[in-house]
Amino acid sequence: MTVKESALSISQTLLDGINKRNKATLVVCGGSSPILLFNELSLIDLDWSKVIIFLGDDRMVGSTHFDSNENLIKQELLINNAKKASFVSLFSSPDKILGQNLPFDMMILGVGYDGHFASLFPSMVQDDCLNPYATPNLVYTDVQGEPPHKRVSMNLAMILNSRRCLLLVNNSKKQKIIEEGRKNRDLPIFHLLNQTKLNIEIL
Repeated sequence: MTVKESALSISQTLLDGINKRNKATLVVCGGSSPILLFNELSLIDLDWSKVIIFLGDDRMVGSTHFDSNENLIKQELLINNAKKASFVSLFSSPDKILGQNLPFDMMILGVGYDGHFASLFPSMVQDDCLNPYATPNLVYTDVQGEPPHKRVSMNLAMILNSRRCLLLVNNSKKQKIIEEGRKNRDLPIFHLLNQTKLNIEIL
């Protein structure tokens, strides 16, 4: 799918949620990979006032910090038509996210070159946070990744508690990570790709 086709597909899932439950929930990732998708999505004609947007993970820095995923979302997604959406901060309002009625309507994930997704890193592969059958919850980590910050992330069980999940794989190097991740259980992405609870759509 092209970026525009993906944005339209995501908006249809959100529209289904609005039509069925009078609201829709969208969980997004940070980083540079989703920016074009966010910009395209923000232009979609949708009743954004009935959409609630969350982050699947964030760096534990101030909301205006350059490395903040929340800051990125406000600049690249909560604009144009989508500025009418509600945003719930993973960093400052975790209780509101834990109190949400699951499943989420739409989950958008990225993947890192070390095989991590959200803020679930290789050092965490033995932890319960990558157990698809654990209780949906948030995970707080010490300094991890690049840029190096303490982080907060949904665990795999919470991520999988979604109606749809789209994994952004936007270059050949990341495609190779996905290929390796299908068989190498030392990579966090292995546990996402090999679970059987939810189909992972790869863009």
